[in-house]
Amino acid sequence: NDTVGAGAFKGMNTVVSAGVTVNAGTPQNVSVSCPGDRQIVSGGYAWQQDEGNSIIGSSPSDSAPNSSWDVRGMVNAGSNVLHAWALCIQP
Repeated sequence: NDTVGAGAFKGMNTVVSAGVTVNAGTPQNVSVSCPGDRQIVSGGYAWQQDEGNSIIGSSPSDSAPNSSWDVRGMVNAGSNVLHAWALCIQP
């Protein structure tokens, strides 16, 4: 059965990665994983500073799509800190 019941959302939690410094001209990757046997419902990213930044990709991990989220970002000038986040549920 591939459905998710309302009970699964009672145990939902958000996991945030450690920040990765992204310097101008050098794209960087950051990943976050759900703990234990929890599964990803969705994911995303956040920059530490609100400035001209770009996200190249933000999606479930190719190697662990049910439990990890990958983000790749770059900045045009200076540097910024990139975080990945995931919403996880108990299967």
